[in-house]
Parts: sequence; structure tokens; C-alpha cells
Amino acid sequence: MEDQWNHANLLTGVIYKTSNNVVTESLAYQYDAVGRRIGQSVDDNGNGTVDRRESDIDDAAGLLATGERQGVSLAQSRA
Repeated sequence: MEDQWNHANLLTGVIYKTSNNVVTESLAYQYDAVGRRIGQSVDDNGNGTVDRRESDIDDAAGLLATGERQGVSLAQSRA
């Protein structure tokens, strides 16, 4: 697994690899201007194509839910 960080020390990506260094999955995280994670792009099979994009919904208390932008259901993360 390889983590990627930006200048503000925010996690911007995670790459999962086999022992032979073949990418099996990758995640790229997006943040707003104040450093809150607002979404992620997911490559489920490591082929370099984004398979899905997810948005995070939060309020001042923290993350409420994460769900696919095109989908209708949201999985509650924490209240």
C-alpha cells in the first residue's frame, strides 16, 4: 500500500499493490478550501480508469454520510 500526501499534510491518495508491485486498486481524495474531505475517486481494479466517484456530506459536527454521486442511497458513516 502506498499513501500520497499534499503540502497541507492531507491524504490525497492510496494505492494498493500486489507483492509484485501491480496496482490492484487506487483511491484519490478531494478536499475543499478549508481541508475537509469532500469526495473520492475510486479505481476498483487498478486499470487506471475511475470506476466510481463518491461525495462526502458533512456538517459542522463532522462526516454524516458518503455515497456515490450518481446513486440515490447514502451509507451513514457517523452522526
